[in-house]
Amino acid sequence: MKRFGTVGAGLAICGVTMSLAGCGAASSGTAGAAPLPRQAAASASPSTMPDAPTVPVPAPGVSADAAAQAKAGAWLAGAVLPPGAQRVSEPPSGTSIDNETQGWWCAPMATADAYWTISGMDMVAAANWLRTHPSDGLAVVFPQLETPAADLTNDSVNDFATPTAKEGMTFELARWGSGTVVHLQIGVLAANSVCASAAPGTELGTAGG
Repeated sequence: MKRFGTVGAGLAICGVTMSLAGCGAASSGTAGAAPLPRQAAASASPSTMPDAPTVPVPAPGVSADAAAQAKAGAWLAGAVLPPGAQRVSEPPSGTSIDNETQGWWCAPMATADAYWTISGMDMVAAANWLRTHPSDGLAVVFPQLETPAADLTNDSVNDFATPTAKEGMTFELARWGSGTVVHLQIGVLAANSVCASAAPGTELGTAGG
């Protein structure tokens, strides 16, 4: 049985048959849910890695319903950030915060996002704080704490209701001098959402893992 997702969209590829230590482990230069699956995908042979499912594309003009949009807005308003976090309209220049973006298995989705800066708090410390403070009744997909590393430039923390949920909150983090910049991305299922289907013998992993 394999778990997989689209790498470019920020969904994880996790193959049980590929001897993964866990999809939340860090890789060189980046950490969180996405990097290790990228490593696994690169080393897996074509015969053991099926193609990722295609996320449905809504017809023009089709969007998420008002209730889903309201839920996304409520999650954004209730997001829990580390002490000292200051919301900003856009990220500071020169950071790698938008090197990774969160994708979703379903469409249309109600989405919301925002940026914060945290002065004087190291990125790994901020990420570990988020791992111990899930937002709005959700649970951290990979709660294991990261070990500080000088070459770690990005990290991510995923808050989802269950390990297989297709909606939730992803905190992307990047170094910002001696501080941290955070990009929160939220996706909420709508009443008219259509989701990708897993191929026989596979299953979709959570968008955050």
